[in-house]
Amino acid sequence: MVTYSLNGLGTFNVSYVDNPQLAVTLLTPVQSGTVRIQVLQDGNVPDLGLSVANFKFYAYTFGNSSWNVIPIQTVPVAYFNGTYDLPIPLGVDSSAYIVQVSDGRGILTVAAKLSKFTYSMTWNNLYSTLTQDTMTVELLQNGTMRWLGQNLFPSSSGRPIPPVPVRALRVNETISGVNQQVPFQVEDWGSNFRVAVGMSNPLTIVGSRNMIVFLITHKVSAVTVWWDGRDIANQTSFASQDKYFTGDNPGAGVLTNGLLTLT
Repeated sequence: MVTYSLNGLGTFNVSYVDNPQLAVTLLTPVQSGTVRIQVLQDGNVPDLGLSVANFKFYAYTFGNSSWNVIPIQTVPVAYFNGTYDLPIPLGVDSSAYIVQVSDGRGILTVAAKLSKFTYSMTWNNLYSTLTQDTMTVELLQNGTMRWLGQNLFPSSSGRPIPPVPVRALRVNETISGVNQQVPFQVEDWGSNFRVAVGMSNPLTIVGSRNMIVFLITHKVSAVTVWWDGRDIANQTSFASQDKYFTGDNPGAGVLTNGLLTLT
């Protein structure tokens, strides 16, 4: 939306509104090692003018804990309906990738093959006999899940969280066989997670200084971290409202978690 004035003509506060579109849809590839993608412009008109420079893939580097874009090296195969067959660059996971598309107008959008990661939980008999076994779990951007600073899984078992806004994140747990959203929070840390900085802004892009924090018990058999990829997605109330410590009364000097009360 642009608002302008032409003082010499006596014209003021004229508004011009345009709604450009760049829609990207992942389709079933015709052969392994490739991605089939459809690109549409305004009014769902096929975009037929894209080339090598318009397509890039995201790849995660565990060494420096960062996402980088990798251009494709081969000219994509194009079809009349705006569909392109792209080769997957070396170093990109073919089972969970993000492809970035830009057009001649400078509009950029992304499409992801995978929008959630699920961790399965197995508990030994000791934990199964406990009545109060709540654990605070920290999930880092590189996919590492920790408890009290120790890894719960080998580092190779986790997948990195893509560079999405904090407001897009969601956490589900399967508790006693029932899958449901659960409260969590996203935190900013410094000094290799030794110094807490504060809560992450909803517009922050998830990076190597963020961690997702949530609670689990032995009744949890799976944890799923997922994200709402729409531009209009807002932060869920499960990440912004206190749903656990509802008995606190700071004005009266009382803090409680339901088990322990501090006055």
